[in-house]
Amino acid sequence: MEMTQGMEAGAPSRGARRRVLSTVLTALLAVYAAAVLAKMAVEPESFQFSFRMYYVAGQAFDQGENPYDRQVLSRLAGRPIYSGYVYPPITLNVVWLLARLDYVTAYRLYLGLKCVALVFLLWLWRTKLVAGQTDAVFWLVCLIGFNYAIYWDLSAGNISLFEQALLWLAFLSFMKGRLGAFGVCVATAAFFKLTLILFLVLLLFSKARTRWVWFFGAGTIFLLIELVSAALYPQFFADYLRSISGVVTQIDTEATVMYKYPATWPLIKSLTAALGQKVGMTIPPALQLLAYGAVVLGVTGMSGCALWFARGKERGDPRLALVVMCCFVYVLTVPRLMNYSYIVLLVPAYLVMRELRYVPAVALLLVLMAVSTTGARPPGFRAAAEMLGEYYPLTCAYILWACYLYLLRRSGGESVLVPRRGEVMGV
Repeated sequence: MEMTQGMEAGAPSRGARRRVLSTVLTALLAVYAAAVLAKMAVEPESFQFSFRMYYVAGQAFDQGENPYDRQVLSRLAGRPIYSGYVYPPITLNVVWLLARLDYVTAYRLYLGLKCVALVFLLWLWRTKLVAGQTDAVFWLVCLIGFNYAIYWDLSAGNISLFEQALLWLAFLSFMKGRLGAFGVCVATAAFFKLTLILFLVLLLFSKARTRWVWFFGAGTIFLLIELVSAALYPQFFADYLRSISGVVTQIDTEATVMYKYPATWPLIKSLTAALGQKVGMTIPPALQLLAYGAVVLGVTGMSGCALWFARGKERGDPRLALVVMCCFVYVLTVPRLMNYSYIVLLVPAYLVMRELRYVPAVALLLVLMAVSTTGARPPGFRAAAEMLGEYYPLTCAYILWACYLYLLRRSGGESVLVPRRGEVMGV
């Protein structure tokens, strides 16, 4: 009896120590993040290279020059601009406003706006998506997840954080049954990154009678925005379309630059190129496309089957499961991704990792034995190690997706669909 009482008294003590440790680690992560942002603020020449492109595009627009011409942008920047402006002409009005300021002031204002978007995104994730059940592990995932995806965005100065804020606001609207707000948010986010329009497929899983109305309505909104942009700036719209086609072509011409595009299509290009070198022949592009199509069908098919198997078994709301799965499918199937594109997987990754109770000892042992620091590796392992390093975010995405399929199969989705009250990850 005394032993039982001692154990019961010790349990809260261990829980209290965990909470204290989690609070301390969270505070340390917050201090570190603030220091990194301060460094970015005082070193405008070292960060936010994408913003410099936006800024000079605004200058070109103000001076009546072509903001889609990289030579013009490079001349105005006084240095080479390797990535051109790829957003609709109507958005030039926004960067024009920033270009009215001196560069350092505009730089810091833009960084401040990105910090506001990040704080909003973290608040949305913590309070609405994971029901406030966060700890230091959640913040650590946000800090280092998928090759430091958030840091990549802040460092590069891309607009991805603004897109993600809109996208997750759309997901929250979908989970609350506000399909109109969901469609408008997705269409607006896709205005800047076209592939985000694929998330409208979530509407097809809704049971609401108006789902088709909002599906086609959101698509119409997206097209209308593009048409308005074309009507207001016809002289730039053709250049805008060429810039988009140039991005698509770049996936092929620069597929060997792995750190830039950690996506499935460049991975297949890389694998087939390596295979061609080994066998002394060139793999036909048709076979590459066939392999890519097979992966896309496999990922979507297995994901759909897992959700179908889990249907009716969960006692919670299945809409979170749909959002999580849709994020995984998007990352694993779109042909072009940057490191900061993986921000969309941070919450799904945290939800999946929180539900994994243990790692089988045999699997862990095999992973540890497969990692080697020596250059003397047997045939095939050297190439595998290089691919793992170059496609690390994508590799993590595939592993977590497989774990999510396993969780849906094991528990019918209950534990992943709705976070359990009073339960957080231990640190």
